[in-house]
Amino acid sequence: MKSVNQEAVEQDPQQLHEDLHDIWGNPKGLKALTIVNHTTLGLRFMITGMVFFLIGGILAMLVRTQLAMPDQDFMSPEIYNQVTTMHGTVMMFLFAIPMLE
Repeated sequence: MKSVNQEAVEQDPQQLHEDLHDIWGNPKGLKALTIVNHTTLGLRFMITGMVFFLIGGILAMLVRTQLAMPDQDFMSPEIYNQVTTMHGTVMMFLFAIPMLE
């Protein structure tokens, strides 16, 4: 049978809270990039996905602007192909896959 450490049982609840915060709290400054808190990581992941969603939406609006009327010279064919490719890449790899993870 194990004996209970009386010192651990009789610790102040405030001290226990501070110890837990020291271990699992979010660090400040550049150390914030090394967090282990799953809630904070998930929130950062979703915010980053939404930023790329907005970027992909802007690229889609550029494509739709080019296609709005026939023979429009808003973008050259080369730029149009690049914008369309970037739209697809951003939406699939930087928005859809991270948001569905």
